[in-house]
Amino acid sequence: MKVGLVLNEAQELNKQMDALIALRLKVHKPTVPFEDVIPSWDSKGNRSPVCKEMAHMEVIEETEKSQRGTDHKPEAANNAGSTLANLEVLNHVNVELETPRSMIKGIFTDSKYRDLTFSIQELREVEEQLKRAFFEFYQKLRLLKSYSFLNLLAVSKIMKKYDKITSRSASKAYLKMVDNSYIGSSEEVTKLMERVEATYIKHFSNANRSKGISTLRTKARPERRRTTFCLGFFSGCSVALAVGIGVIIHARNIFNHDRRGQYMENMFPLYSLFGFIVLHLIMYSANVFFWRRYRVNHPFIFGFKPGTDLGYRQVFLVGAGLAVLALVGVLSNLDMDLDPRTKSFQALTELVPLGLVTVLLLITFCPFNIMYRSSRFFLLRCLLHCVFAPLYKVTLPDFFLADQLTSQVRYHAQ
Repeated sequence: MKVGLVLNEAQELNKQMDALIALRLKVHKPTVPFEDVIPSWDSKGNRSPVCKEMAHMEVIEETEKSQRGTDHKPEAANNAGSTLANLEVLNHVNVELETPRSMIKGIFTDSKYRDLTFSIQELREVEEQLKRAFFEFYQKLRLLKSYSFLNLLAVSKIMKKYDKITSRSASKAYLKMVDNSYIGSSEEVTKLMERVEATYIKHFSNANRSKGISTLRTKARPERRRTTFCLGFFSGCSVALAVGIGVIIHARNIFNHDRRGQYMENMFPLYSLFGFIVLHLIMYSANVFFWRRYRVNHPFIFGFKPGTDLGYRQVFLVGAGLAVLALVGVLSNLDMDLDPRTKSFQALTELVPLGLVTVLLLITFCPFNIMYRSSRFFLLRCLLHCVFAPLYKVTLPDFFLADQLTSQVRYHAQ
C-alpha cells in the first residue's frame, strides 16, 4: 500500500517537473507559447508527445518505458481550447497549497498575465519549492526502504531464534518464501530512488552528481574536535567559577551578613533561572547520549530535519556556556555588592541579571545562521505551539516540552 502511495506521488512530481520545464522555457524563450511546451495528459495518466525542447528532458517515471505501451497522440483542437486542455494537468497536484504548479497555473490561466514575461526571480522561487518537494519525497523513499530492510532483518532473527530453541531447521523454507514475496523481491522503491537522484542531479545540481547526492543524502553532523575542546574549556571554567563563588562566600562571611535576606529574596531567584535552564540542558544531553547508545531514532521521532539534530556534546556545550555566563554574573554581582568601593555603582550592580537575560534572549532570537539556528527556531516553534495549543495541532515535540514545563508549575509560580 505504501509503495502504491509513493508511486502516485512520483507521478504528481512528474507533472510538477513538466510545469517547471515549461516555465524555464517561458523565461528563457518568451516567444515559445505555453501550450506548445506543456504536455497534455489523458485520464490514464499517460503523456502526449511534446516539443523538441521537451524531448530530452528526464522526469520521474514509476515504471519502465517498456511497460507503458504506446504514447497517445494529442487531439486536434483550437488554440483557446488546447490551452485549457493542456492546463488540466495542473489540477492533479496535491502537495501543498502553495506549490510550483499552483503558482504557474495562477499565472498562465489569468488572461491579463498571458502576454507578460516572467523574471528569473519567479523561476527561482518555483525551483526552490520543487527542490524541497523532491528532497522530502526522497527522504520518504529512504524511510520506506529502511522499513522494508528492518522487516526482513526482524524475520530473519526471529526464525534463527526459533531454530535455536526448537532445534529445527525451518528457517530456510520461511526465509525463501519471504525472499520470493513482494517485500523481499520488489525493487520499485530502489528504481524510483535512482530516478529521483538522476532527475535532481540533472535539473537542480547542474549535472554535478556529488553535489546532488550530498544534498539528498544528508548525513549527521560529524563530531568536531573544536566542540570537544570548547566543551572541556567551558566545563572547567564553570567548575572554577563555582569554587570561586564558594571561596568568596566563606571568606566574606556572607551567610551572616545583614543584607543576606534581601539578596536571597531579590537576586537569587533571578540567577536560579539560569541554573534551571542549565539543568534542563544537562538532562537533555544525557537523554540524547542514551538514545544514541541504545539506537533510538530520536531525530525521526521528534521530526528534526535530517542533519540538523544536535548530539549530546553540542547540547552539553550550550549548557556549559550558559553556566559560565550565569556564574560570571553571580561572581561580579557579589563582588560589586559587597565591596565598599563600588557602593556608588549600586544601580549598575542590579542591572547585571538584566544584562544576562538580554544576552540570552538575543542569542535565542538571533536570525543569523550561527549557534545552531535550526535547533533554536525548532525550540521557539514548539514553545509557540505550547502557548497557543488550541490553535495548533499538537505533535510529539510540543507534548514533550509541555510535559516538562507543566511538571514544574510550582517553580514557575515562584
